[in-house]
Amino acid sequence: MNGAVQWIRVTLLAGLGAMAAGCATPPPPAAPAAPPASYVALLENADGTIGKVVVINGSGTTLLDKSRQASLIAGPAGSSFVLSDEKLRADFGAAIAASPKPPVSFVLYFETGAAKLTAESEAELQKVFAEIAGRPVPDLSVIGHTDTQGDDAAN
Repeated sequence: MNGAVQWIRVTLLAGLGAMAAGCATPPPPAAPAAPPASYVALLENADGTIGKVVVINGSGTTLLDKSRQASLIAGPAGSSFVLSDEKLRADFGAAIAASPKPPVSFVLYFETGAAKLTAESEAELQKVFAEIAGRPVPDLSVIGHTDTQGDDAAN
């Protein structure tokens, strides 16, 4: 029986030694991932218009003038590519989602010679309030103009 106990003890020690040796040797470092290439992309504005972007680097100039056209910042002059939906979402999805809603303009009219809104503007005012309520941080600008009807005191 003493021999059997000795055999178990040796096996246990050998197993623990192998486990300790495995822990003592660090795994080889992972190969570093290639850094993503920096690029500029042109997207259409909220109103559907498209501007222009000029990318200038050591090799020259690249003009971007089409929606989703992109160019590597350090790429060859005149070289561009079309940004796919997947790449747009992967690279800019979080920024686009965090973008504020585009501005909205409302024009309200008053009754001639009075400080009372017209019926149409009363209805439009409700849209203004709904728009304000639908924004997490509304930024409101009010611009007023008068006409030339009536006397100066009324205007």
